[in-house]
Amino acid sequence: MSIELAWVGGRTFSIAYRGIRFYMEPCAEAGAIADADMFTVSAEPPLDGATLNRVLAESPKAKMLLPKSAAEPANALGIDYRRMTTTDAALRVEYFKDGEYGRIYGVPSARLDEQAEPQLDWTPLGGFPRIGFLCRFAATTVWHSGLGVPYAELADRLRPYSVNVAIVTLGAGTFDERSAAELAEKIDAAWLIPATGDASLRAAFVEHMLGHRPLQRFKLFEPGERWILPSTG
Repeated sequence: MSIELAWVGGRTFSIAYRGIRFYMEPCAEAGAIADADMFTVSAEPPLDGATLNRVLAESPKAKMLLPKSAAEPANALGIDYRRMTTTDAALRVEYFKDGEYGRIYGVPSARLDEQAEPQLDWTPLGGFPRIGFLCRFAATTVWHSGLGVPYAELADRLRPYSVNVAIVTLGAGTFDERSAAELAEKIDAAWLIPATGDASLRAAFVEHMLGHRPLQRFKLFEPGERWILPSTG
């Protein structure tokens, strides 16, 4: 029951299990995504219409999973509603293929306001406009932070999902190496993976992990690398 992770570029990763392949957070830096069954979009505005339309064209059978409040803006970019599956935090989306299935859940993501304070921006009709998605195959759960920032309740929201692998976007307006490592420790993630192609951010991450978090396992991907996830049991 091997689960394969691959870095596609930028903050984009794929996760595959028994013929099912999900992509998490397609971005402009990602390479071709021609074999997607489903891909997740955290929906931090503005949406990257060029990238999303490209991915949908490359994978003509794929569905895009995104927060329900982002459906109308996505449609305005030329994306057919029939290619979308909308959701909200704490809901479950199931995907079945050839007798196998995967599940996707979501937790709210935050943005920084003008005072550099995290905001969730929940509304009764729109729900949470930004979601960090969790892909679960068998007993393994992979969480991607999307473009979210750390906030006080994030670890408490993630713990019930027993995250095995935390993929965390590093960069201005998202996480840094310290906050990513702290979160991985709080949720007891077996593996921490930085999502960035910036060489300086990758180097700072490795230096921090080796110097300050020697017990936390982490994985630094090379371009195009595919990795069979070790048992997390």
